[in-house]
Amino acid sequence: MMSVEQIAELCGEVDVPTKIFDLLIALTRDPLGANQLVGVWPQVTLAVRGIPVHELASIHNVVLLKWKDGAVTPLSSFVPAELASQNGVLTDGSVCTLIQVGANNLSRMVLESSLDTLHDHRSQQADDEAYEILMGLIVLVLQGHRIVDPGGGVDRHMAPQYVNRCQNVMRLLQAMFRPPIAPQVKQQIAAIQSQQQRDKDAAGNSEVYGGWD
Repeated sequence: MMSVEQIAELCGEVDVPTKIFDLLIALTRDPLGANQLVGVWPQVTLAVRGIPVHELASIHNVVLLKWKDGAVTPLSSFVPAELASQNGVLTDGSVCTLIQVGANNLSRMVLESSLDTLHDHRSQQADDEAYEILMGLIVLVLQGHRIVDPGGGVDRHMAPQYVNRCQNVMRLLQAMFRPPIAPQVKQQIAAIQSQQQRDKDAAGNSEVYGGWD
């Protein structure tokens, strides 16, 4: 058994607080201690990969529940990089952790509500037929076709029974690609981005002019 002095010396050599050592020892003595590492273990094991070259902007976990009657409910967990870490950088390890956390949160939605409750109170009609119609219209536009004749010809309107369902499909696609963000969260992200830019500018000026002698 190591003495207190030996532990302090060892931790000092690797620049780690002794409380971290105490925590690791406690985990090895706890039969369920490994469960406490589940959330951070990817960050520990993947730390060697460092910071990715291509900067990730956000991570969006999406589970789409589709019922046989055409009802659809998206369950999602969206995390921008600015709110995921202090430096606003998403690494391989932190992304793996966020995927795990997001999956747990989405599972809890089903656990606390039930599938029937989600169907009756949070779903909307967005069936496969409406999806095919909407995608067909988009493909036509991308191919250069005109849906409405600007020269005064007969306008072609979508049948009323398809309008709402196609709009629901469009909203689902929008929410998955660009999820809605609350105004206060947008302000928080903007403030963090501004601070990060000021920090970068200050670091750049420090490199140009040098530090204190």
